[in-house]
Amino acid sequence: MNDPRAAVDAIKRALSDPRDVCRRLGLDRGAKPQGGGLMILCPAHQERTPSCSITRGADGTLRVNCFGCSFTGDVFNLLAVVENLDPDHDFAELLRQASDLARLPLDRGATASRRPAPVISMAPRRAYPPGPEVGALWSLCRPVIDDAEVCRWMESRGLAPNLVARQDLARALPLGRDLPRWASYLGDRSIRPRAEPWSVLGYRLIVPLYDAAGVVRSVRARAVIETTPAAPKALPPSGHATQGLVLADPLAAHVLTHGAWSEQSDKRLVIAEGEPDFLTWAMRATVAVLGIAGNGQWTEGVAERVPAGTTVIIRTDQDDAGDLYAEVVTRTLWGRCTILETNPEARRARRATRPARQAEARRRAAAVRTSRSR
Repeated sequence: MNDPRAAVDAIKRALSDPRDVCRRLGLDRGAKPQGGGLMILCPAHQERTPSCSITRGADGTLRVNCFGCSFTGDVFNLLAVVENLDPDHDFAELLRQASDLARLPLDRGATASRRPAPVISMAPRRAYPPGPEVGALWSLCRPVIDDAEVCRWMESRGLAPNLVARQDLARALPLGRDLPRWASYLGDRSIRPRAEPWSVLGYRLIVPLYDAAGVVRSVRARAVIETTPAAPKALPPSGHATQGLVLADPLAAHVLTHGAWSEQSDKRLVIAEGEPDFLTWAMRATVAVLGIAGNGQWTEGVAERVPAGTTVIIRTDQDDAGDLYAEVVTRTLWGRCTILETNPEARRARRATRPARQAEARRRAAAVRTSRSR
């Protein structure tokens, strides 16, 4: 296989059986059978109840679709998440590991430093929720200060409901109202036989999601009650994409819309992770704030809207996932903006040890695969 494209095609054909691939990757523990595949614990986010569907698509190759965090892709994307690799920038290593997993020889001529773009096809990109339905849901919601339950949750997180309401950063989803089908969650079928509306399950803090042009395309729902350990803290619209969508306060929404700062702005942009941290920064109304709430939300398209000369303050979580978000943001803005990271020493230490930790994780996964194949 001297041609990397031919190698990719051969690997995808060899790794097309959902049960076999999950077994080889050690992802079958706790998995539940579903038509033509498995429902597994998603490797892209923390959960205790399987919400990630692994099936064989119409083209005969593996398809991944997580209903909890919107992670989608093919067998290469699945392997990349398991091994903590970037599908684009770590493609040579990803291709090598995929060939080993498929037990196919890989000639030197098949290696490549970047993924052949036309070859590894993502699962068909799901559309955002219908615009009129998103607008209707947002209009249905009321100010957070008018909902006692939402206010209690916000105050428990150190958030000021009046400041959040003043900028209309989030709203409260009322109880007892008809919602779109996508504003629901199923999760584990052994817990509930059918999907329930967000409001019934306690996901009542609604935050809008903006595209790179500053248009509200979707929303996220945050739980304001104590959820089970298996339940996500926040939910995207069921069955719809969130890639390329970010949280934005009014100043950041202006930047996305115009690709420029207003005259009164001091040209500082904070990148936060998750709804609570986003709201913590955004309610101050002194700097522009963008929030990342899931994989694939920060894109080149979003980065291109950040004006040159901006001071970007990265406030993602101090863990491997937050470090990876920070790296993506830095890579897409490098050379145009001044990048400031919080606790850079700790980030450097984690980055230095990450290859060793990844290698150990791969060794353990290989040992599991070997023991199960005997």
